[in-house]
Amino acid sequence: MAPLERLIQYFICSGAFDDFIDNKELSAAELEMISFSPEQFQPKRIEERLFQHCHLALRSYVRDRDKYNETARGLFRAQVDSAKQSGTALIAEEALLRITLEKGGYAVLLCASYLLHDASEAERSCWYRIGGIIQLTNDLFDIWKDLQDNVQTLPNRVHNAYAFHSFFTGLVEEMVTIITGLPMPEKRKRAFLLNMMAICSFGDMAIRQLCAIQGQLPELPDLRSLPRKALIVDMEKPGNIWHCMRFTWQKCRDGERRSVANQTIPA
Repeated sequence: MAPLERLIQYFICSGAFDDFIDNKELSAAELEMISFSPEQFQPKRIEERLFQHCHLALRSYVRDRDKYNETARGLFRAQVDSAKQSGTALIAEEALLRITLEKGGYAVLLCASYLLHDASEAERSCWYRIGGIIQLTNDLFDIWKDLQDNVQTLPNRVHNAYAFHSFFTGLVEEMVTIITGLPMPEKRKRAFLLNMMAICSFGDMAIRQLCAIQGQLPELPDLRSLPRKALIVDMEKPGNIWHCMRFTWQKCRDGERRSVANQTIPA
């Protein structure tokens, strides 16, 4: 199976499973079966048949089945738990954080199983962390929409934008530290760091927008009281584009300095 084909099948499975959960298209028992006993599942719709076909094809390619199953179980738990985000029952912040990071983290970590080589633990850590950052960024961009749909996320529950920015920055710094320590040529690390920091820049930019809303206030106003224009992230604004470029450049420079420092430390 060609790498591009695996990627296409992965995104088909990811999108279809999100629909199964979000639209309540399958029962808990059916979700369990199509995920972990797909050969026994009896599809009723084209979407289920497509998921089953792609899932079986991807699973047949996996070499380390134990790690794959462990990751798949983690993702399944996070996906099922994410259904609790809809509705009026308040979710504890700790649970919401776990669901968010695991849902994104395990979803992207699955990709490590489809590589042409066995990913190291450091590489797997990168996959997991960037997945969590991507999920947080998606939630930041969807604040307005999620509020209208009564979906609870970390960004639309946040009280202090500056504290949230510090938390997000900590996640990014963890990524930089792991990447600069990867045992690979500097040229490859620089290219990888550039791509990862470009992704992270969108989340940083969206949080900066929340910080601008908060201003000098001790906490954010009720986000439901704000107009749509205040909460949507407009990527056509030159200032937003510039912010992402500057953030990416600064983080890459920081990563290069760390790599140089690591090389000069005696073994």
